[in-house]
Amino acid sequence: MKHSSMKAILFVVFVFISVTTMAQSVDSYSQVMKKYLIATNTLKNMQAMVPQMLKPFQAQSPNVPKEFWDSVNEELLNDVVNQMTEMLTPIY
Repeated sequence: MKHSSMKAILFVVFVFISVTTMAQSVDSYSQVMKKYLIATNTLKNMQAMVPQMLKPFQAQSPNVPKEFWDSVNEELLNDVVNQMTEMLTPIY
């Protein structure tokens, strides 16, 4: 009985260490990916595209206040860095 419970405890510890190590590895790789996207100006290009994509919507809705579009633009710019890094990390 003691022998099997010891095996179970060791197995749980091993799984915990493996999962923790893998999570740290993914986080560090994600940071490397973010640096890569910055170094290659990919994020800068994506951030330049956001206002261009909003222009047609602004033209179609002239009665929507400029403050709204500014907040949408800011929110999209903030999200583009995080979401693109998350999306591209598994690919690379």
